[in-house]
Amino acid sequence: MGIDLYLLEQANKTFDPDELDIDDERPKVSIDQAIKISQMLGSKARDEASSDPFADDRDANGARDMEGVRGRLEAAFNRVIQHRRREQLDAGWTYDESHDLMIPPGWVRAEPGEDGGHEVG
Repeated sequence: MGIDLYLLEQANKTFDPDELDIDDERPKVSIDQAIKISQMLGSKARDEASSDPFADDRDANGARDMEGVRGRLEAAFNRVIQHRRREQLDAGWTYDESHDLMIPPGWVRAEPGEDGGHEVG
């Protein structure tokens, strides 16, 4: 059980006589102490969040940074595509500029009406 839930339970016991557990051996926490503990836990959580390098703290600069990242990724992908295209051309592939496609060696376009041996239904 988290400390916040424990504090809430103890606070309920303080204000509701039916919930008061007389035989409970746990230390009693006053309202003042509960508030201080909660504040300490809240500041600790904020400190941990601010030290998190993966925290999402985008602002106007973050949007520009994302555009920069997108541009660098596109450039890297284009370099990979060009490298692969050169490798395929060296392996005998053909580049079809009209469709921006690489055609494997030995591939021949079927004439209109040819079904490649399959019935067209």
